[in-house]
Amino acid sequence: MKNVLVIVSLLITNMGFGQLRVDDAIVKSFKDDLNLYRSSLGLNPVTIEYNYKTFTDFQATYQAKVGDVTHGEGYYEFHNRVDRNPFLSNVKCSENCTIFFITNLNDIKFMSQQILNDFKGSEPHNKALINSEYTKMYVSCFKVFSPQYNGHYIYTTLVMSE
Repeated sequence: MKNVLVIVSLLITNMGFGQLRVDDAIVKSFKDDLNLYRSSLGLNPVTIEYNYKTFTDFQATYQAKVGDVTHGEGYYEFHNRVDRNPFLSNVKCSENCTIFFITNLNDIKFMSQQILNDFKGSEPHNKALINSEYTKMYVSCFKVFSPQYNGHYIYTTLVMSE
């Protein structure tokens, strides 16, 4: 039995799954990049809303667990999650999700710019970025190690609101 537990533990560790990477450096770097973009369009800056952290952490993790970029289904669908969230249920908000691959997890600036460029490159996602009514945001990332490619897939969730 002990050998089985050791093997299962090693498999989980080698998959690199379950390692949330949300820290102030990523959130602040993304906010700064987003505000530069918004400023270039004559829009007001957004601020970090730490009350959204649990919401975005959950969704980034959920995406990694299902292995897909998604806004959820059924109970986990975006509007259903918003309705259950005391900080979002009565405000206009949007959720952007993406995935990208990275080999250097210490390159926070690259990660931030990759997230922004992914969203800017998609019309519906870009609409949320440049919505003049939005003043708050939070972004979460969840990394999954890929031994095959010796890097990480980063599942990302951004929420923006008025």
